[in-house]
Amino acid sequence: MSKQLDENRTEIFKALSHPLRQDMILILADRQIDGIGFTALQKELNRSQNRTKSVQVGTIYHHIGLLGDLVTQNEKSKS
Repeated sequence: MSKQLDENRTEIFKALSHPLRQDMILILADRQIDGIGFTALQKELNRSQNRTKSVQVGTIYHHIGLLGDLVTQNEKSKS
């Protein structure tokens, strides 16, 4: 196996090592055709796993950043 492939695999597993990021990927995968807005993503994350605390905006941005190239944002959705 090549070194680059090992590094890519390591980055993917690292990105998916947190339960919140796993939930994000599952939610985004379910909505991949139409996409999902930030507020809707936040609501879905708050519903998933019976979280007792609301997932804050900064927390979501932090975890989206750690997902790196596994997620993209639709440019026309940005304000």
